[in-house]
Amino acid sequence: MTAWNRTLLLVALVASLPLAAGAQDVALADDVVLEGLVFEISSAELTAESLPYLDGIVAMLEASPDADVEVGGHTDSSGPADLNRDLSRRRAETVRLYLIQNGVAAERITAVGYGEDYPVAGNATAEGRAANRRVELKRTDS
Repeated sequence: MTAWNRTLLLVALVASLPLAAGAQDVALADDVVLEGLVFEISSAELTAESLPYLDGIVAMLEASPDADVEVGGHTDSSGPADLNRDLSRRRAETVRLYLIQNGVAAERITAVGYGEDYPVAGNATAEGRAANRRVELKRTDS
């Protein structure tokens, strides 16, 4: 297990929230779904329950000072594609700004909104749409 993977596990313990299934086996360049994040409906505003999880991400990044990351926002396919892309971008940027405001160097973090372009499930069911509405953290320096 790499130091990055151990740190991801530490994030889950610190935040007392589960990582995505299989996150303990993530390779350095794999995406990690930040399942502890919750946004207000149709908004880029984080709920209070997300803050401890993000504090754990801050701790993880502080423990890995050489790690650069991309915060990628994703949506389901409900609504117009241009609005989904904008919402996903704003959510990714919200996470990026939180990390910066809490001590992570800005040059280490990028934010991208992918909208509905990369679904991980079908959009025909509520469960599939929920899975597609996500924020991922991807290590970009390796």
